[in-house]
Amino acid sequence: MNALIKWWRSMGGWRWINAALVLVAFLMSVVWGIMLVGWTDHGRRKLNDIDIHFDTYGVLRAGQTSPAKIWIEEPINLELQITNGEIIPIAKSRFDKNNEYKFEIELPMNLENSTTIQVSANKKTTFANWDIGRLFR
Repeated sequence: MNALIKWWRSMGGWRWINAALVLVAFLMSVVWGIMLVGWTDHGRRKLNDIDIHFDTYGVLRAGQTSPAKIWIEEPINLELQITNGEIIPIAKSRFDKNNEYKFEIELPMNLENSTTIQVSANKKTTFANWDIGRLFR
């Protein structure tokens, strides 16, 4: 305890500025942890004149599975691809009465590059892209 008191006194006039910076950093980390509890809207895109929304739930971590959902104006057959991975077909019969399809996505262990979600309407020419950014551990 003596060492802590000596260290605190040795900072002189800077001690309160340093304490304020540490407090702000702590509060920001608490707020950041609380904010990513619900659904995160990654935006809407147009695909063949149909609006598609893509949402994820909670914190996105590399190598983990995360709940996600696609909301669409009117259900159509879709294909989903995550960062050049395997193509996941989604039949229009799998959408619920709110035109939502909830599923789990396996996020790649890619920490260097941005992760992208690509949706197509069973055509290789038209895509809707969401760049969800870099993932962290």
